[in-house]
Amino acid sequence: MTGPDAVALVDTESSYGETRPVLDVVASCLQQYGIDAFSCHLGDLVVEGDVVIAHGRRVGLVHRYFTLSELTGTGSEAQAGRDVLRGLAASGTPVVSPLSTSCFGNKRSLALLWSSEVRSSMTPDEIDVVERLVPWLAPLDARPGEIHDAPDDILAFCLAQRDGLVLKPAFGVGGKGVVIGSEVTDEQWRDLVLGVDPSRYVVQRAIVAMPEALPKDALGATSSWRVNYGVFHIGHSFGGGFVRAAPADGSRVIAEHSGARMGCLFVGGPCV
Repeated sequence: MTGPDAVALVDTESSYGETRPVLDVVASCLQQYGIDAFSCHLGDLVVEGDVVIAHGRRVGLVHRYFTLSELTGTGSEAQAGRDVLRGLAASGTPVVSPLSTSCFGNKRSLALLWSSEVRSSMTPDEIDVVERLVPWLAPLDARPGEIHDAPDDILAFCLAQRDGLVLKPAFGVGGKGVVIGSEVTDEQWRDLVLGVDPSRYVVQRAIVAMPEALPKDALGATSSWRVNYGVFHIGHSFGGGFVRAAPADGSRVIAEHSGARMGCLFVGGPCV
């Protein structure tokens, strides 16, 4: 960023109370690099023609911390958010990342890698990568033959294979709404599978993360945690990473919503 305009780190009004401490830390980190950054919520943004103001400061770029799913409801906050986004677009104020990238966060997009149509266009090496790195999953409303290795009656399959499956909202973050079949009863699982909107959910084969010993105190004691490693690629190069971890004796959902801890991923040696 150049010039006097600030970077606004923005969440929805209802989520801002919870995320503000994190956004304020990110803003302080950006300030160390000479970037005028501050946090606020969508309701703080006022668009007047091609000028965007928040807390008396002119905004030149919005860094989005809210998801598309938070703006697809019918409530007043959702409508206000849509109005603000239209104003930002009309003013030419960039939003990073644009909401169009939300399609990649929809878990139905991962199901495409297992669709019969997409699989038929893959090379053997590409199929091998998918089978090694992407757990089998399918939309809950998948049609017969649509997903490779899926039975024609996917709901009956889900009911019969509870222990080996996970039910997930197609849209969502932080583990909200994720249910591991082995952690509920047959009756609870049946109510979930048959009670949700099948167009908004996917079913996935459960993956068991092996416990790892992490430091517990300065004396060298350790405790067992399940760890989820997230690695970013930017321009075909290593772009940093993060980890999520939860105690091994708790839920197998390793997510913020279920109490997981998060931190940076540090790499020793050259990155290629």
